[in-house]
Amino acid sequence: MKDKKNNSVLKCDFCNEMINGLPFTCNYCGKTLCSKHRLPEAHDCTGEPKRPPRVLNPWGKYDSDNKN
Repeated sequence: MKDKKNNSVLKCDFCNEMINGLPFTCNYCGKTLCSKHRLPEAHDCTGEPKRPPRVLNPWGKYDSDNKN
């Protein structure tokens, strides 16, 4: 699979091996990873989530669902 930006082969940012199949992007650090290293624990990710977790309000709905 080639990167559309510079026509280079996509490589895992952790192990530097060519990515066969779909590349994964970490939601915490934004690195491009292979299927072996896609989980934060597998690539020693120390980043924070890019978006806050969804929280239930007292009415049992997620705060993002409230549209008054």
